[in-house]
Amino acid sequence: QRTKFTFYLLPFTFYLLLFLLPLSLYLYLPIRSSAHPFVNWGDPDRIGGFLDYITAKGYAHYFEQSSILDHLQRAAGHWKTTIPSQFGSLFLPAIIGTFLLLLKRKRVFGLFLLVALANTAHCSHYNIPNVWDYYMPIYIILAVGLSETLSLPFALIKHRAILFLSPFLLLIPILPFSKNIKGQNRSKEYHYYDEGMAWLSSPVENAIILTKGDICFILWYLHYVENVRPDLFLINGTFLHCHWLMEEITKLKPDLILDKQVPEKRVSSLELANVRFQKYREIMEKNIDRYPIYTPFADDITTGFRLLPEGLFQRVLDKSIPDDEFARLVSSNVYDLGAYQKRSKGLLTSVKGSYVRQGVLFSEMGSNNEAIDSFKKAKKMDPTDKEVLTNLAKCYYNLGLGFDQKSNFGEAKRCYEETIRFDPTMIDAVYNLGLLYHKRGDSKNTLIYWKKVLEIDPGKVKTRENIATVYYNSKDYRNAYRECQRILSAEPQNQLASNMIMAIRAIAPGAIPK
Repeated sequence: QRTKFTFYLLPFTFYLLLFLLPLSLYLYLPIRSSAHPFVNWGDPDRIGGFLDYITAKGYAHYFEQSSILDHLQRAAGHWKTTIPSQFGSLFLPAIIGTFLLLLKRKRVFGLFLLVALANTAHCSHYNIPNVWDYYMPIYIILAVGLSETLSLPFALIKHRAILFLSPFLLLIPILPFSKNIKGQNRSKEYHYYDEGMAWLSSPVENAIILTKGDICFILWYLHYVENVRPDLFLINGTFLHCHWLMEEITKLKPDLILDKQVPEKRVSSLELANVRFQKYREIMEKNIDRYPIYTPFADDITTGFRLLPEGLFQRVLDKSIPDDEFARLVSSNVYDLGAYQKRSKGLLTSVKGSYVRQGVLFSEMGSNNEAIDSFKKAKKMDPTDKEVLTNLAKCYYNLGLGFDQKSNFGEAKRCYEETIRFDPTMIDAVYNLGLLYHKRGDSKNTLIYWKKVLEIDPGKVKTRENIATVYYNSKDYRNAYRECQRILSAEPQNQLASNMIMAIRAIAPGAIPK
């Protein structure tokens, strides 16, 4: 009996140790955190912080409370696109090899199946944008399956033939290698470094930088490791509920006005988010007159403040700043990121966003010409950006309205035409351009643009009434009658169309088709 107990106990103990051994890596977290490094991720040197860390509480909002059907559909989508994309043409051989294990090593196959099901269930529930990173266990299983498939020829062919077959088998790994080498070769990858340098180049001296999310990694490295802009003070809003950050603020920025009390007990993710929100607001409200404060975000946290684009950041300003002063500050901004912008094409997206924000501010202040200049700079970086093109169209439309009201036909026409060039679907600009020609008695061009209005929106009955009127006044009774018929098919009680048909019957009965 003792021998039987020992027979089961020893393997169980062995496998338990194998299970616990990798988990022991988590013990490093409280040890390192207790040394108070510049950069920390939560409070793992405290029991509550440690439990929050290993249970991924900070990422709880990514775990969707969806129905089982939604999870199954998401999992099916991952197996259809996300997982196969890692293997390309070798995906099917990898699947075949994995199932071959069922014939040779049933226990191993059973273990792999359980791991794959658990991994899929987790990832279908974890709705994070880069979900492919979390399928690593399945990638390893499929890699084992692929090796099983590739080993088949060696088992089936005589040893001499293998000498001829081996070079071809060795070529197979070149397929994924050639596909992935470009993405993994970072020898000339400057984007993240250049982006961080660009972010840190714009704030004025001794500024406070409020960030949140993954941008902190770039800035932390440059600031703390390479000592870039040591005059700045970085605060990541993601950790405003953590003791370590409050201690860091007390040590490095003791005069910063902020309630440094944080929850002592474990609270819900929603409560933590509220704590972070309140502290973020408190830093801005109580220190805006004492320090220059910058943030890359415009959301609920910055509501009630004016945001001035400066480089890639936005400077937080008091809402009470006079409009003329704010306009002067917006106009004086310079967006020269030098070598960083030229070397890293990916950085153009961030720079483009700065020009767009500047253009929006000018537009809100009614400075449409300045707004157009900003949007055109953004357009140079991405000629197809729909947001930029739409904003350009709106600015030209507003300018066109101003010239239209002043009866400046030439400038109004030019602005409306520019509006349509950037956004051919802006129906008001198309209509107004037709109206300009109508005021000058140009029936031909009037009809061209008003018909374009109907191409965009066939349900514009008022425009069709105007077209019918133009035809009627031009004595083109046949087309006027046809337009009236179309109006009545949409609005049987339309008085204008009914009266016009009666008039046509009286004036030119021959114009009415039989």
